[in-house]
Amino acid sequence: MTITLYGGEVSYFTGKVRAYLRWADLPFEEVIASADVYGQVILPSVGIPVIPVLRTQSGEILQDTTVITEGRRAACTDKRREPCFPANQTTPCRNIASATRTKPATLAPWT
Repeated sequence: MTITLYGGEVSYFTGKVRAYLRWADLPFEEVIASADVYGQVILPSVGIPVIPVLRTQSGEILQDTTVITEGRRAACTDKRREPCFPANQTTPCRNIASATRTKPATLAPWT
């Protein structure tokens, strides 16, 4: 069973979870929350008509964006399997960001 994300195509919160899943390189299937999906999946499992909803590989249902991202992060750091993404992953953007970091701004002369 794969990760399934139930949500809206233009939903801000669904987009937040979608972006996290892509960033973490977790394979997932996205299902648009139609009336049928609300009636057959979301309402029976969550109890209220909300999105996004995530079904994990084990069948667990997660509803809040914070719960979803923290739950996936905890699953990725499970000691029994490889992490989903390295903690100190080096990318060109991270290299530039760390090279251009400066000391905190000093006080302006008039303060």
